[in-house]
Amino acid sequence: MTKKTGCVLMILVLAFVMSASWAGAASPIKYGIPNINVLLDGKRIAFPDVWPQVDANQRVLVPIRVVSENLGAKVNYANNMITITQGSKVVVLTIGSKTATVNGKPVTFDSAAVVKNSRTLVPLRFVSEALGQTVEWDGTDKYVWIGKKEVPVLQDVVKKVQPLDDFKKYYGTQKFLIDDPYRDGVRVFQEEKFPIIVPNPYNSEGTTIFYNLWLDKYEGEVVVKVHYKGPTIGISFLTGDGVPRSRNGIALWRQKLNDGSQIDIFPLLDKWDNYQWKVIDWDKLQPSDIQYIHFKVDAGSYVLLKKPFK
Repeated sequence: MTKKTGCVLMILVLAFVMSASWAGAASPIKYGIPNINVLLDGKRIAFPDVWPQVDANQRVLVPIRVVSENLGAKVNYANNMITITQGSKVVVLTIGSKTATVNGKPVTFDSAAVVKNSRTLVPLRFVSEALGQTVEWDGTDKYVWIGKKEVPVLQDVVKKVQPLDDFKKYYGTQKFLIDDPYRDGVRVFQEEKFPIIVPNPYNSEGTTIFYNLWLDKYEGEVVVKVHYKGPTIGISFLTGDGVPRSRNGIALWRQKLNDGSQIDIFPLLDKWDNYQWKVIDWDKLQPSDIQYIHFKVDAGSYVLLKKPFK
């Protein structure tokens, strides 16, 4: 092999290694609430493949199966016409048309059913209201509330209490975070269970309603935002290295909302992790490193959110 050929092969090998490295790199961090969620009687509806979308008229469109599977209606789709039947109610839409019929009477609205990526999407508000449901848009959490606004209780959502011993490795020397003898263990939930009520067994006025949690940027910093109602909370990031990164909301950053709830803003990075707990690479923490978020609330169990930024 000539020297020139060897150089060419070396360049090709380096190019391959670098491209493989880039391909395996972590995805860029997504800030803000990534998707619209639809809540039926306070519980999120699952969207395994196509998330709700917003059209040019700022109306939310959802896959047609959401209507059939969650609103208790029967759906027939043929020749670009969608017939939705629920009891005595019959709604007929035509793909691409802003005119429908409800029990035979023509109704004009500002959005149309469409087909995108082989999925049929229908205007959520129009169909839900035509079937007798109340609909409310929540711009803070990007929620569409349908039906009753009854937030589920933690104990009804997470029935299993896990032993505290299974989680002690996450706390290292900061055992003071889990030294309450009156807690019965740990309840773990995942992001799709928001919103959720965490009752205070000692004082009903201390009950906390968690509406949502997401990554964002604030004044140039990566932060975690928590929308909740109740007494002011703290949180801890548990990464598995035995050093909980405790965070308190910054009062100057706190956003008070008209309904009595608030959005607290917690910095992802804090030099205190190094000063107090000797975390050398404190500034290398990535959202994906966080295995659990520990909510500092008065409750019958310790409350952990699992893999919030997976």
